[in-house]
Amino acid sequence: MILARFKMKSGCKEEFLRLLQPVLEGVTNDPACACVVVHDNPEDAQEIILYEIWKGTVEEFLRVELAKPYRVEYMARMPELIVEKTVEWLAPLSEWASDLTSSEDISISGRGAGPPAEGERRGQ
Repeated sequence: MILARFKMKSGCKEEFLRLLQPVLEGVTNDPACACVVVHDNPEDAQEIILYEIWKGTVEEFLRVELAKPYRVEYMARMPELIVEKTVEWLAPLSEWASDLTSSEDISISGRGAGPPAEGERRGQ
């Protein structure tokens, strides 16, 4: 799971979102992508937050996903649009009301997170 925060330069938010659109369309058809949610921060009008769930490891994501053609313009233009970027790689501990992280393929450490143990429910 990835939590990415982007602080925009003044007046650059709309252009950032425009450049992000082809990336979102590309990941929609990417079998490694389980989910991407784009958030506006109501406490900071210049911040966009992405929450992403990907199958595979951090290393696979960095090697394979960042090289995809639909990311080229977005990645190239990002420095002119943002003041700050922070990226956190998260490992799910539990989950409620969905099965987005239940796949054995979802990992950040090289091994799948795996399903709950027999008799265990997610969120406990």
